[in-house]
Amino acid sequence: MPDKPNELAAAGGGAPQAAALFLIAESPVHAGAGGAEAALDLPIQRSVQTRWPIINDSTLRGGLKRMLENEQDASDLFGSEAGETPHPGRFSTPDAEVALFPVASAVGLTAWVTCLEALQYLVRRLKIFESKMPDAADKIKELHDVLATAQTGPGVGEAWVAAQCDVKLKDSVVLESDRFSIPQGSSAEKLADWFCKYAVPLPDPWPARVKSHFVLIHEEAFTHYAERKTDVRTRVKIENGRAAASGPWTEENLPVDTLLYSVLSESRKEDAGKLKDFLDKVGIDRNPVVQLGGDQNLGRGILRLKKL
Repeated sequence: MPDKPNELAAAGGGAPQAAALFLIAESPVHAGAGGAEAALDLPIQRSVQTRWPIINDSTLRGGLKRMLENEQDASDLFGSEAGETPHPGRFSTPDAEVALFPVASAVGLTAWVTCLEALQYLVRRLKIFESKMPDAADKIKELHDVLATAQTGPGVGEAWVAAQCDVKLKDSVVLESDRFSIPQGSSAEKLADWFCKYAVPLPDPWPARVKSHFVLIHEEAFTHYAERKTDVRTRVKIENGRAAASGPWTEENLPVDTLLYSVLSESRKEDAGKLKDFLDKVGIDRNPVVQLGGDQNLGRGILRLKKL
């Protein structure tokens, strides 16, 4: 008889399981909020509390469901109201929240910025489902312990970077038009290393590049960039060779290289093993790409996935 949680789940019994997924934007992502906001006709989805970008649960769920080629598999795993035995989905798909946000840098082209609060939210989410992810427990503990040593994090106008930093300009980092000083004795080495090893869904040499371009900043600066440095594009509809009366309009997108995360989780004992079944069917290790949100015919909404 199998004696490990993963083996039990694979055998169709045992405790419910979970899987943490990291998603990185390979093209601009327009997960629309559904209404105009200030100067934006079509803004992206955001957290009500933090105003940081998210991909909401239903948008993520729809994209994951479309990864399945077989309609019967999609109906079984994501729920169905049809047939003699209607049933809910076999696992939950919460919002995907931002972990690293790309910002233009004076040197090194792009920096991946984050803040202590964003990483604490990440650990908080992972800890909820830690008992359902035995194969990721050591990685979750490693990140938790690293954050515990960071204490208060950078102050306003400060930045922490890894030892080998390719976006550092002498003793500072310049993001957009903002200069951040690097305090003596500060280091984001272990945080940058964790993301490099476990969270970046890209082939070599990109994980190492993220590590050398990783910048930890204050939450106010992070919120500023996450709110104001998205990819905004103006579009116009062409009819019969000329612009239509309905345009132009502005669309907001998550920029390429934005890193997000979500934790998929089974909640019922009878569904144990179904999440693993889904990940196996879509071949997340072989073909880890999902497309979601609007403007898919323009090539938007492509994200690469990685399981923690």
